Amino acid sequence: MEKSDKKKFFYFRSDKIKWEDIQKAIPHAIIPDAKKISEIFGVVLLAMIVGNIFISLFGMLSSGFSISSSKPIAIGYPFTFFELNLVNVAAFPFKFSGFFLDILIYLLISYLVLVVWNVMAELIKIDKDRSQPARLYKIPLSQNPPKPNISPVNYQRK
Repeated sequence: MEKSDKKKFFYFRSDKIKWEDIQKAIPHAIIPDAKKISEIFGVVLLAMIVGNIFISLFGMLSSGFSISSSKPIAIGYPFTFFELNLVNVAAFPFKFSGFFLDILIYLLISYLVLVVWNVMAELIKIDKDRSQPARLYKIPLSQNPPKPNISPVNYQRK
């Protein structure tokens, strides 16, 4: 390939992207608030743990509890991260891979709940703004308004 056949590439240097410009482009509803997201995350995690304990214990009681044939008490959905086995007590009950995957899923769920909450709050705010009656403005007219310049039109029938 000769030098003349090569294409020339030009790189344009632009101004630095400012964080304020990015924030203006992103809707306010999808920017997470750390305090709210942590509260929602705590509620989701607590609900999951209490629900799994209730389901495990209720399942053991309904099937007849016996230590020799009992199922382990498993906590974590969709991946189990704590499994208490009453038959094999020496086994380590905590599973790190399931814990990290569940935490990521619960953070995503809490973020989505926060986004839906913010969008609904903005929609309610817009509806409240629209429910106020429209303001009427009176335009003052001069004492002698100008007469329209309309010339008479003669229509002829054929």
